[in-house]
Amino acid sequence: MRDERSSARVAPVLLVLLSLCGCRAAPTREEVLRSLVVGQLVPDMTTLARASAQLTTSVAGLSADPRTLAAAQASWRTALLAWERVYAFRVGPLVDDSGLLRARFWPTRDAALARRLADPEPLNEASVERSGVDVRGMYALEWLLFVAPAQSLLEATPAGERTRAAALAFAQNVQGYADRALVLLADGSALAGTLGQSAQESVSRLVNQMIGTVETLASDRLSIVLELHAHDNLRASEIQGAPSQLSRALVLAQLTATEALYQGREGDGIRALVSPVAPQIDARVRTRFAAARTLLEQLDAPLEVAVVRDRARVLAACAALKELELALKVDLASALGVTLTFTAGDGD
Repeated sequence: MRDERSSARVAPVLLVLLSLCGCRAAPTREEVLRSLVVGQLVPDMTTLARASAQLTTSVAGLSADPRTLAAAQASWRTALLAWERVYAFRVGPLVDDSGLLRARFWPTRDAALARRLADPEPLNEASVERSGVDVRGMYALEWLLFVAPAQSLLEATPAGERTRAAALAFAQNVQGYADRALVLLADGSALAGTLGQSAQESVSRLVNQMIGTVETLASDRLSIVLELHAHDNLRASEIQGAPSQLSRALVLAQLTATEALYQGREGDGIRALVSPVAPQIDARVRTRFAAARTLLEQLDAPLEVAVVRDRARVLAACAALKELELALKVDLASALGVTLTFTAGDGD
């Protein structure tokens, strides 16, 4: 009896000591996946839907006043960064209905867009939905708002009305994808449960997506700019986000969202599975993320401008992304028992 009473007194004390030490059981894969869906994807999707709705409102308000164009451009920038952030976590309704692909496909076909503006066919969401991915979506809107026909958006002419109608149709189509996906996602419980049914496979898919994202940022964003600059051939049409001067911001949006997948809100992301079994790998991955992010932030200009001002800094940022890619491919995949199956642009 005395031993039982002693054990009864000791057990709560041990629990208190463990809690004071910050000691707790490592989370399961199911718990980490739920945390990421509820803590990152749902808030990011909510932000996306709001930004897309604001974009539609701003585009609907376009008139002959130049201030309305500036407002629409600002709303477009905010919405595109929200789309780029969501791209880092490519699961759920927005992927299932190809909305992510259709809303943010790049590059657009400028000549085809110009012909479409001259076409008498009514422009509305239904006709946009029947269109190819390279003549619709956020980057078609970029062309309308920032490039060739931008001034016609302000004209009180049939051509101006046609251009404004196209911009509104594109914005409404994009908003539709965001709204429908958010309704289907709801609080994320259903998606988290589905991912948890095959937790190791889901973690492997997520890690492969992280690797694919970082590889694409290094090879298809920074390396392209460096190569074009080396050949004295910097053209906005070849650089994603150049017309709107968002090329660097787009890279940062995807990188920080990918880093958030690893970190989680309170260390409860993918790293929660790594740090208990491989603390050195966890430290190395976090260091590589921070280094790449810091170097990109220090560029402080769109990529096409930064590479002219200081090519060495762009080279350093590209090298940091490649080092991060290697850490994810070799260290992180090994620590989690992940088989590399990704292809660049996975889910896009």
